[in-house]
Amino acid sequence: MAPKTIIVPSILSADFAQLGHDCARTMEQGADWLHVDIMDGHFVPNITFGAPVVAKIRGHVDRPTEAHGRGTFDCHMMIAEPKKWVKEFKKAGADMYCFHYEAAFSSASESPEDAATDARTSPRELIRYIHDQGLQAGIAIRPDTSVDVLWDIVGAEDPRDKPDVRLLSPPALCCLHFPLVTMLPTLPTSYLLPRSSAGPLPLRNGFDLCFAAEAGRGGEER
Repeated sequence: MAPKTIIVPSILSADFAQLGHDCARTMEQGADWLHVDIMDGHFVPNITFGAPVVAKIRGHVDRPTEAHGRGTFDCHMMIAEPKKWVKEFKKAGADMYCFHYEAAFSSASESPEDAATDARTSPRELIRYIHDQGLQAGIAIRPDTSVDVLWDIVGAEDPRDKPDVRLLSPPALCCLHFPLVTMLPTLPTSYLLPRSSAGPLPLRNGFDLCFAAEAGRGGEER
């Protein structure tokens, strides 16, 4: 049986002048989660918003009552030092903290207020840290990063070291979030099952292979 489809619109399509209202209306219209794109102007050239805005819109959308439940805030962290912001986004109301593999080899500081350190984290260490904070963990890769970098991570024996969601961002699909491949039955097979000597990514609970594209715009990631 195919896993349940979960619809996760990106709030970048909302009217920022009435962001809370638009998030609430999107949920009323049938969305299951909200995809929250955080960009810092360093890891990517654009800037969106930070934890204070997430905290404000959290007040307009009921918290989920279970993991992967309705109302989940799926925060896609396109930022240069992801470990520094885990606690801040948990406090703001994030449920899923999805960092980029490419940014994970960065500062091990746990807060933006921490003193500078030479210690570095890693993707697996960061996943465990996110889980230890009581959040679901996601890992994303850029279009030019080989999916092969994920094999050791998805093969971790300890579930605390495994991501709950893997986000692949093909160039043509950049901002609307699909946690299930079944949402796009017409996509080319190479998008659904990335070519790899190790074969396709294994599905687990329907959350292991997902895409991002933008709801209502269809343009490239900004």
